[in-house]
Amino acid sequence: MVELGRHARLRGVWGNPCGFKSRLRHHIFSPPRIFLMLTFFFMVSAADAKLSDFLLKQKEAVVVVSVNDRGGKEVASEKGVVIAQDGIIVTSSRVILKWLEETENTLTVHTENGSYPLDSLISYNSKLNITLIKIGSTGLPAARLDSGDAATGYILRSLEIYRKTMRRAAPVPENIAGNVKHIQEDSAESYFKRGYANETEERYAEAIDAYRQAIKMRPDYMEAYINLGIMYYRLGRYHEAIEAYQQALKRDPLSPSILNKLGTIYLILGEYAITTDAFRNALSSNPQNPETHYHLGIAYFLDGNKDAALEEYILLHRLDQRLAENLFDLMYR
Repeated sequence: MVELGRHARLRGVWGNPCGFKSRLRHHIFSPPRIFLMLTFFFMVSAADAKLSDFLLKQKEAVVVVSVNDRGGKEVASEKGVVIAQDGIIVTSSRVILKWLEETENTLTVHTENGSYPLDSLISYNSKLNITLIKIGSTGLPAARLDSGDAATGYILRSLEIYRKTMRRAAPVPENIAGNVKHIQEDSAESYFKRGYANETEERYAEAIDAYRQAIKMRPDYMEAYINLGIMYYRLGRYHEAIEAYQQALKRDPLSPSILNKLGTIYLILGEYAITTDAFRNALSSNPQNPETHYHLGIAYFLDGNKDAALEEYILLHRLDQRLAENLFDLMYR
């Protein structure tokens, strides 16, 4: 098994070649998965957490997660449990590590209705041996999550943060949502609404087309630029996302939300100087934002400025002790 040091782990998560394999960087750790990986890595301190008997006894929700080598031979297999009907599964972190051992290994989830490749990694915690993954299937029978044990608590918190993060697109403005009947079919607002509808259904290519059409009809449409950036971000098209966010920033130069989004992308790309500038600018407008301090601390640490990273930890500890401990774990444990 591969045991990563904290610096290698951090660099691997953010896309440096000395971390995880290039396949993992470009596929599994594409946004928003990178942010989620960092957020979840050390969320729970309970020891020896694993899939509970309570979950595994719900046999209708149990699946098999297998790893095959380049020749098709199975080299690892673990049980998993469907915990949400949109294809979210909890399984053992060991099977993920086995999958990572060889670039050409494949990971497949086998259900009663068929077999599915891994779509995305939602959370990964080797310390607890619990990983949440997503496959491209819906309507699966899901287990109940009401046992109250440590593993279930971790799963519920992971799901909650995942759902919140996936909803961070700009919502349909109230004046649009409340007056749908009065929107012209070919107006900028109608295209924005179509983009938002496609986005909620995870039809990102269609959402991009709709947002771009909204911008074409209304070049100052800041919300459309933001959501367009988010779509590119989710597809791993970082430079296009940067361009969209920069256009939004022209309309609101001090927006902490846009600056944070830009900072996150530059962090992924390893542009640490630009990253820290973006996060510092975001803090100038909203100095009490704990997530900004958290990501700024990571940027400082990866850039080799451990003193500044420690200062961010001290500031963050006054704002959000949980995030502060996460940052400390990533840097020093």
